[in-house]
Amino acid sequence: MKKALLITGILVFIIGIAFAETGVKKRRPLPYEFGRVVINNYSEASHLSPVVFDHWLHRAKFTCSLCHVDIGFAMMTELTDIRQLAT
Repeated sequence: MKKALLITGILVFIIGIAFAETGVKKRRPLPYEFGRVVINNYSEASHLSPVVFDHWLHRAKFTCSLCHVDIGFAMMTELTDIRQLAT
């Protein structure tokens, strides 16, 4: 009984090591890498200027999931009418 418990414990330990994360953190983008975002979905038709804001200023206060999950903006570029200006 003790031998079976020991073998089970060793197997769980080995499997845990095999599936453990590497411990390498994903690199966080620098502020200037977030870019400047332009929202121009309906501005021209309404004779208004497009909304322009620096994405990194927005990210300083809010998490990505607020806009990209809760509100529903796409995470990938070119999937919406929102465009990133070249910096």
